[in-house]
Amino acid sequence: MLQASPLKIFCLALVLFSAVSAQDTERAARELFEKATKLAAEKQYEEALKLFRQSLKLEPRRPTIYNAIGAVFGMQNRHDEAAENFRRAVELM
Repeated sequence: MLQASPLKIFCLALVLFSAVSAQDTERAARELFEKATKLAAEKQYEEALKLFRQSLKLEPRRPTIYNAIGAVFGMQNRHDEAAENFRRAVELM
């Protein structure tokens, strides 16, 4: 019978916890993104931007978030900010 050392058990638990934590983070980011998208469609741009930014804090390398932020800035005629976010989205692809 194989004997697991406390260190091996700890490492396995850490790996499993990390996987669950990453899934929770992705889910939370996705939920924020979906709420923000709905707000943007309802022309509640500032509220949408707040949620997009919260989503971005959870997944800072997700280009779709930068793209969405750029789109909201574009709808507000904030073209420089829109362009900057579109550039960042392209950089991450």
